Order: sequence, then structure tokens, then C-alpha cells
Amino acid sequence: MNKVRIYVGNSIKIFSWVLGIIIGLWAFYIDLQIVYYSFGRWGLLIALFVSPLTFALIPFYALIVHQIWFPLVLEYGGGLLVVGLLFLGSRISGDYY
Repeated sequence: MNKVRIYVGNSIKIFSWVLGIIIGLWAFYIDLQIVYYSFGRWGLLIALFVSPLTFALIPFYALIVHQIWFPLVLEYGGGLLVVGLLFLGSRISGDYY
């Protein structure tokens, strides 16, 4: 029974890592599109230099200015989903601290 728990827990953790990579790349692409269409080529270049701040704030900018809620839900909701699945997989497999 213990090996089954470890296998299921590790499978959930692997799935959450793959899902996190997919969500992250998708959100990065959407954020780049929002910056490009809102601020042009130079805005995109500047956004890439200050990328952590840019990609944390662009979903809120899209919600407030353009009334587009999807980037906010994708980035922050997807991040919470991935963290929750990682936590669940760790609890199932027993490698939590």
C-alpha cells in the first residue's frame, strides 16, 4: 500500500509540474501580447528588461484598463492550482516536512 501511495503522490506532483510549465508559458505569451498591443514594440522591449514586475502587474492592468479578466485568472488561479496539486501530491506520497 505504501508503494501505491508514493506512486500516486509522485504522479500528481509530476502532473502539477507539467501543468505549471504549460500555464506559465501560456500566461507569458498572453502578457507579451497585452504589452505589445497596449504599448507597442518599445514597451515590449522595456517590459522584457523589467519582466518580474511587468508580468506580475500586467494581469491587473488588463483587468482595470481593458476589462479582460482572463490573464489574472490564468496566472494567479493557475498558480494556486499548481501549488495545491504539489501540496496534495506531497501529502499523499509522504515527503512533506
